[in-house]
Amino acid sequence: MRVAHLSDLHLGARAYPRREGGWNLRERDVASAVQNAFLAVIRLEPRVVILSGDLFDDPDPPSTAFLSLLRGLDTLRQGLPDVVVLAIAGGRDTPAVDVEPGPLAVLDALPGVEAAAGSPRSVHLESLGLHALLVPHRAARASPRPELRPDPSARWNLLVVRGMTADRAGEHDDALVIDPARWDWVAVGGDHAGGVPAPGVRVAGSLERVGVDPWKMQSDDTGFVMVDLEKGTSEFHSLPGRPVVDLAPVLVDPGDPAVGTRRLRELLEGLPGGIDGKLLRVRLQGDVIRADEAIEPGLLRAIRDRAAHVEIRLDAGVPQDPGEEIPRRSAPVGLAWSRHGKEGGTLALDTGIWALTAEAEADRVALATALARLDPSTGAAPAPGSGPPSGAFGFRWVGDPGNAGNAGRPSPRPLQTENAGSKADAGSDADAGSGQAPAPDRAALRAEWVELAGEVEAGSLEWVRDRQAAESRLESCRERAHELRARIRQLGEQGPRARCPTCRKPLGEAHPELMATLEDEWEAVVQDGTWWRRRREQLEDKPAGLREMEREVLRLQARLQARGVAGSGEPGAGGGRGSGVEREVNR
Repeated sequence: MRVAHLSDLHLGARAYPRREGGWNLRERDVASAVQNAFLAVIRLEPRVVILSGDLFDDPDPPSTAFLSLLRGLDTLRQGLPDVVVLAIAGGRDTPAVDVEPGPLAVLDALPGVEAAAGSPRSVHLESLGLHALLVPHRAARASPRPELRPDPSARWNLLVVRGMTADRAGEHDDALVIDPARWDWVAVGGDHAGGVPAPGVRVAGSLERVGVDPWKMQSDDTGFVMVDLEKGTSEFHSLPGRPVVDLAPVLVDPGDPAVGTRRLRELLEGLPGGIDGKLLRVRLQGDVIRADEAIEPGLLRAIRDRAAHVEIRLDAGVPQDPGEEIPRRSAPVGLAWSRHGKEGGTLALDTGIWALTAEAEADRVALATALARLDPSTGAAPAPGSGPPSGAFGFRWVGDPGNAGNAGRPSPRPLQTENAGSKADAGSDADAGSGQAPAPDRAALRAEWVELAGEVEAGSLEWVRDRQAAESRLESCRERAHELRARIRQLGEQGPRARCPTCRKPLGEAHPELMATLEDEWEAVVQDGTWWRRRREQLEDKPAGLREMEREVLRLQARLQARGVAGSGEPGAGGGRGSGVEREVNR
């Protein structure tokens, strides 16, 4: 008894605006994946086909989604006239209103299709000796939970559900608990990545890399599962989908787009297979708010023209460790201000998100002016037409701004500056308030920054090359495995009459030997692919040492800018003169 298990078709998904041939590009990708899956299932000749939820991407799918599913089921019916289709609704194709049956109710009217859209449903196929319990999304989340009971009189008991096994139920208190020991097989839908959570249980995964973040599935295969109930085994059959590429972060210089352009172009040139027709994500790391501040517009246009879709993510500031907790403040504090050394009042900072930034002298003046415009007692804006008071201002924290998560972090230093309309006393006080470090200190800081930035760039290139090499080897293994599996299937169907690929004569008695050789080669390729897949996953994130060096580079860059080095040709000076590293090297 062979069963095909498909899941998470997501017909009608329209993720991005690009269109081809009158279709939304991603909707067309999903429809093609479903049609290719049904054609592959026909060649494997199962007796039962399972569709375990999320057949549609929305409970009110477009007509094109219905058309794609009906066309696929018709293809399946023509190739396998006696096949039985068992389908359940997932969260995506379940309406929010309980009284509405949803789009899967329509499938019940089709010959050879048994569907469950709202309540659990038992299906008895006496000719096959099979009992199937269909538990759709709504039933799996209902209270009280449905009773999952097999039929002891059936030869085979099959559970189709969107839930989880008992060993993982502790992670989710409201989960539907499954005992696999009571069933011959449990077919689970819901996880696009697929997997084997327990013996006798299989999550099929999706047919395409769908969802708001398809790049999370960059290293995952898409396809369906073939189950042999007599042997209690399953085999995953991968299907080609639209490739997705998540580039390594590009460290950019906000003052010089040429730096980011060069680094991004180096990444793209080393990418196996290029970017044509792929879903591409570009991550820019630096203090920028628009992509064209970091990358020249010409390169951005060329990327968008060639790729099927481009997502650009801007990661500003110092990279944060994934496990580093974001500090939170639980008690209100205040900001006390003074003018000409005399206390003026306190501005209340209620519990919540707040930020005060003033490193450079011009920023301190702007912040002092903005704060001076507020009423000290209420924090309200002044009356129209009123300007800031004149005179020198000072600010200090009242309370403990770091009392909830900032232990061990430096507290914000007092901001001492002058109003834009007044002059500070000349002499040593002015030098002290300017934030300038002595010349030898600035030179040493600049040298340290240049050296560390060079190490970061070299380490990043090495990491990118290793990652791209792993991707290339993994893709080669996948392609070779597909070729071998197709050749083995063809030889198995033709038998001894199959012709030798070299001399074109019938294989005859050499047929079993060639089959064994190809099987051995296929297993070796699969093992190599598994190793390269794990290697690719290991290289998904930058090494911890490299991330720490990047953080230190940004810290040094901020210190240089704060001490006035930026105005003398250092990072952040802008003007199109190249990055600080390049300028330092060219001196």
